[in-house]
Amino acid sequence: MESLVENFIKSSGFIKNKTYFKEIYSLEIEKLFNLDLTPLSKISAKRWDFVIKTEKIAYLIETNFYSSSGSKLNEIARSYIGIAKRAEEIKGIKFMRITDGWGWRKAKKNLQEAYIEIPYLFDIADMEEGLFKTLV
Repeated sequence: MESLVENFIKSSGFIKNKTYFKEIYSLEIEKLFNLDLTPLSKISAKRWDFVIKTEKIAYLIETNFYSSSGSKLNEIARSYIGIAKRAEEIKGIKFMRITDGWGWRKAKKNLQEAYIEIPYLFDIADMEEGLFKTLV
């Protein structure tokens, strides 16, 4: 899923290690963009799949693809809802989750809850429709 997302990021005009970063830790983000990620301090050693930096916003991005349902999918969904709520407290960032896969078919309730609680929740179809181009 990370490779797929990265291809969409690149094709939208973002440049690696300049306007987007891959597998970057919270502490590095704080230094690079002069941001205070204190509300996310419970996960301060967190490594984000991607960060896209626009003129005004840094998008902290997590990606995943579920080929099956189960407790892991449910637990991760709850975890990302918590991250999204804490991220709302930080000026200059948005938390974005990109997820897809067959596993969601049996976890529709969790997916519905995530769509309500995570303002920036997207799937592969959203990327195909130009999601990243709208960030510029």
